[in-house]
Amino acid sequence: MLRREGETLDFRTNAPDTVPDDQNFCAIPPLKDIALVYSEKNDISALGIKFKRLNEAGLPYDNLDNRTLMGAGVSGGANPGAQAKFKARPPLGRGASMGTATDMNAWADFLRSAEPQIAKARTANPGRDVLEALSGNDGLIHELAQGLSRPGSQWTPAWKIRDVTEDGYPIPISIATIDAIQQLTAMLCLRSTATANAGEAAAFEPLEIAVRMNEAYQTEPFLISTVIAAGADCHISGGVWEVCGARTGSEEDYRALQEALARVDLKAAMLCAERGEAPLAALESAAMTHSPMRVINALGIPKESRLRLLVPLIPDGWIEANEATVAEWNLDYYLKPLRDGGLREALASDTNLAAICAADRSELPKNLDEVIALSMLPNTDVIHRAIYAQDLIDESIAACALERYRMEHGAYPDRLDAANHPGEPAIPLDIISGRPMGYRRTADGRYVIWCVAFNGKDHGGKRVLGGKNREPTDAAYAGDWVWDFSGLPDRSPDTSSEPRRREH
Repeated sequence: MLRREGETLDFRTNAPDTVPDDQNFCAIPPLKDIALVYSEKNDISALGIKFKRLNEAGLPYDNLDNRTLMGAGVSGGANPGAQAKFKARPPLGRGASMGTATDMNAWADFLRSAEPQIAKARTANPGRDVLEALSGNDGLIHELAQGLSRPGSQWTPAWKIRDVTEDGYPIPISIATIDAIQQLTAMLCLRSTATANAGEAAAFEPLEIAVRMNEAYQTEPFLISTVIAAGADCHISGGVWEVCGARTGSEEDYRALQEALARVDLKAAMLCAERGEAPLAALESAAMTHSPMRVINALGIPKESRLRLLVPLIPDGWIEANEATVAEWNLDYYLKPLRDGGLREALASDTNLAAICAADRSELPKNLDEVIALSMLPNTDVIHRAIYAQDLIDESIAACALERYRMEHGAYPDRLDAANHPGEPAIPLDIISGRPMGYRRTADGRYVIWCVAFNGKDHGGKRVLGGKNREPTDAAYAGDWVWDFSGLPDRSPDTSSEPRRREH
């Protein structure tokens, strides 16, 4: 079945091809082999020191969090805030999804709240206050920017050559490393937002770095990596909203950012993850033939149940039949829709499978070869996260194209497709509808972009919140995913700042 479709359950074969170090953004010195760190408490080895530096550059946690505080690369020496106490950490803005800007005063106060003190007294420009507090990571950002011209981005060592366990299970990137990279990405987005808030043109480079780091998660053969990438893409799109709202930077800045955003491909990320997860599901189900405890856990049999005594009597053939069902479902409902269609087709297929599984779980399965298979399906929420994040990124691409058009023509176009530039990829289509994104100019000289949500209905660029619609990410959300500037702070670009000169 798999062979006929050109698919395989060999993990190494499914793993993405290795990107040569000299072409790999993640092979630059600050990032190379960071995926091999498996603990937050590392030794004084070169890799441990490298990890500690990245860990300390991320945004600090507040004192309500039980995890170790990170130092945010704060000014004033080597991580003086690593053990500092902060008040509650404010959220990053949700301009791309909700039209709400990042509260720079709140962030400046948060970084100023540290005990011991790590930020200077308040000035008239909270964006510059935040930049001053984050200035300790200037050197790291400069080093990361050296890799922006490299065409690939993949955590090293590549999965084609990375070690696996004796049972054949791959060892994914660790929670410690994931956490450090997530907080580093958040810091880059905050730094970009603070720069834009300060009216300076250097707001683009941190976002480009964040995109390239997050791009590496697209080549990780695990669904959790797709979830991480989707979450980071939502933060990144919020940063893009801020710099577009501030209208800082040059046409070249927006072009380079648009080019970086075009690298985001959550369809490819999900396909890579599904091809990686399929062999793991097969390994797990095959292991059940040698481990009654795995069968007990898969079936959810309570510890006090006498049914546990019957598990060793289960014939291997029944487990193998369930193994075949897992492979068949992965192929028919995930791999083929993604490979031959896209995220929209995968959503429809996922919905169909969810309905089948719900019916089977409501009563005894009609087919015994589905009993274990029902407990081994991947998290079906991933496709919803991926579509939402990809639409936000696609709206970010459209926003960059519109800013470039405005700089060339003095105003935004009447039609979105007019912002397409010859010789460059066209602005992406709305994923759910398969049609061009909604677009209109507004009376304040700005514009609105929107994509339809999961129900496929076009509401003309309106958010519909309240009642059951608490979040645009809800599957039952009845409204559009809207990009507008209704919540943009009233600020003017600081013309005293020199535009950034690109070196990379």
